[in-house]
Amino acid sequence: MPKITIDGVEFNSEDLSENGKLQLDSLSYVDKEIKKLQTELSIIKNSKLIYSRELQRSIDAASS
Repeated sequence: MPKITIDGVEFNSEDLSENGKLQLDSLSYVDKEIKKLQTELSIIKNSKLIYSRELQRSIDAASS
């Protein structure tokens, strides 16, 4: 039986009501989406940094 921990208390997920199982599935989905979005945000932030550096190099080259 898969176990879950909520507020430090362990539960058997199979003991949940149908509504509880739906909520658990939704929570699992949301957690996966948050991780996905955090990864995407990290990639976007790194891209912004790279573009900023390249822009600064272009500006410096034009000033020389």
